[in-house]
Amino acid sequence: DASDWLKAITIHHLLTMGSGLKPESDGGRAEPGWARAILAYGCDHEPGAHFAYNSMSTYLVSCMVQKVTGMTVRDYLVPRLFEPLGMMKPDGTPPDWDTSPDGVNVGGWGLWLTCAQIAPFGQCLLQKGVWDGKQLLPPEWFARATVSQIDNGNGEHPHDHDWNMGYGYQFWMCKGDAPGAHRFRGDGAFGQLCIVDEKRDMVVVCTSGLSDLGKG
Repeated sequence: DASDWLKAITIHHLLTMGSGLKPESDGGRAEPGWARAILAYGCDHEPGAHFAYNSMSTYLVSCMVQKVTGMTVRDYLVPRLFEPLGMMKPDGTPPDWDTSPDGVNVGGWGLWLTCAQIAPFGQCLLQKGVWDGKQLLPPEWFARATVSQIDNGNGEHPHDHDWNMGYGYQFWMCKGDAPGAHRFRGDGAFGQLCIVDEKRDMVVVCTSGLSDLGKG
């Protein structure tokens, strides 16, 4: 009994947090069947019309990758990203990534990385997806992922702080201090940050444990 709005959700909507899924869908679950449970909540906005951060949207993308490739997102990224960038653990195994009871990497959280592992990824982004002379990240994806794809203030908040500057594909846009400046970042819970500042040719990475990130 999927509604027209639910049927209209695309990967683009899920990556930009514009799926329109009801906020109640973004809750923790202990039982298997996460994807069906998420979709069962339905939508309260037309896809693409409203920004609402929902980690379960990213989980649904992880489900799609696993269904199409037959591999978890983590395993898919090992030869394509983690190994080339030196992001494997000291014992040579892939980074840990939390999984759902269905055996799917949760996607939107639970990827356990140190600053030393995150920094090369940030540098690769600064170099527009190139690492050691090889294009690891498709230019078409980079061009879309790292620019604003949706108004994350929903027209109600001025663009006066970093959470209202727009949202790309899982990346937040940052305030710039000059025309043409381009900054974007990946955020993790409690202050895990990877900020890419193209104007300054700089990447800033930190891990922390702040309960109030805005205050910190």
